[in-house]
Amino acid sequence: MIIGIDIDDTISKTFEYSYPLSIEYTKKVCGREPKRIEDISVRTHHYLSAVNDWTLDEEIDFFKENYYKIISNVEIKENAKSVINKLKQNGHKIVLITARMKTKEFDVHEITKTWLKNNGVNYDKLIVDALEKGEIAEREKLDIFIDDSLYNCEEVAKKGIKTLLIETFANKELESLIVERVKDWNDIYEKINSKI
Repeated sequence: MIIGIDIDDTISKTFEYSYPLSIEYTKKVCGREPKRIEDISVRTHHYLSAVNDWTLDEEIDFFKENYYKIISNVEIKENAKSVINKLKQNGHKIVLITARMKTKEFDVHEITKTWLKNNGVNYDKLIVDALEKGEIAEREKLDIFIDDSLYNCEEVAKKGIKTLLIETFANKELESLIVERVKDWNDIYEKINSKI
């Protein structure tokens, strides 16, 4: 099978790493208190914007200041490496599809490749700046797609591709008739191993 996998908040703990930075930014730069994590529910991957109630300009400024640090230093999720590597060893093709956006300041593709290498994640292809994941999933002929964004999962599912939504604090209350929810990487492995 060809398995497409998102990176941020799917393979990596991006929110957990970025959250303290975002709180400090919101208090110092924006001059307000962020929302409580328990009070947000987000269909997309814009968790930081939701919890901090940022304007587009505030979000852009935060990432200009912190983007490199975040994507270079974020930790990998528990069992992500072992499950992805096991899937690859079992003969599946692994295509990593991330919305990490290109920037003039540094090479996002190279930094992401280095992060994956440093964390021991084996894969066949890396696609960055992937905003239209449904179209990419179709083009790559994916059999399965895994993401933390319900929006992305639904866009891919509309293409007739099986999708798995990995549970996060921000999507746990959301429901979908066309997307299957998974709790963690062990759950993902069980689903794929049982041929879904």
